Amino acid sequence: MPNRLGQGIGNDTLVEGGVYHVYNRTVDGVAPFTNSVHSSLFIKLILHYKKFSIPFSEHLSYKNMEKRVLEVTPVEILSYCIMPNHYHLLIKQLTDNGISKYLERLSKSFTHLYNKESNRIGTLWLGRFKARLVDTDEAFLQVNRYIHLNPIKSSNLSVSRLEEYPWSSYIDAIGKRGNKICNHEILWNLMKPEAYTKFVNSKIDTSKYVDYFIEK
Repeated sequence: MPNRLGQGIGNDTLVEGGVYHVYNRTVDGVAPFTNSVHSSLFIKLILHYKKFSIPFSEHLSYKNMEKRVLEVTPVEILSYCIMPNHYHLLIKQLTDNGISKYLERLSKSFTHLYNKESNRIGTLWLGRFKARLVDTDEAFLQVNRYIHLNPIKSSNLSVSRLEEYPWSSYIDAIGKRGNKICNHEILWNLMKPEAYTKFVNSKIDTSKYVDYFIEK
C-alpha cells in the first residue's frame, strides 16, 4: 500500500491504487437510512456506479445496457456500512480521480431520488466526503473492524449482534452472505472469515489507529 500523503484535517491525497476510508454524513439531522427502502436503494447505487455512468433512474430505460458499461471500473469496494445519517466505505481507487467521480455520481443520484420521494429540495450531504489513506495491512484490518462495528457502537441503534444488521458488508466478510458488492480478497488474504469474526469481537486497543477512523 502507498504511503500517506496529505496529512491535513481534511482529505488525504487520492492516489491511483490507494485504499481509503471514506465517510460522509447528511445535513441538519436528516436520517434517510432509518428507512429500509432508502438503505436498500443506496446499496444498489453503490453497486450501480461501479459499472455505469448513466443515472440509476434511467437504467431500466436502456435496452442495450452492455453498451453503457464504463470502459474502466473507477473503484473497488472493500467494505461498507450504512448508518441512519452517514455512511462508511473502504474503497480502492483504480483510476485517476476515480473515487471523486464515483462518489459524485453516487451522492447526486441518491439525493435526487430521495428528494423526489420525500418532497424536499436542496443538498443532502454535509459538504465534501472525507477520505483517509489506509497504508498498512494492520490499519486495513482495524479500519474494516471499525466500519463493521458502527451499528453496535451507535447510540441511535439497538443492535446486539452484527449479524442482525443487514446494511453493512460484515455478513459477507464472515462468509454468511453472498452479495457481490465487495471484493474481500485483500481481507481474506490477511484473515480468514472465522478469524475475522473473532477479531471484530475482540477487545484489542485501537487507539493508535484512531487517525484512520475519521472523527465525526
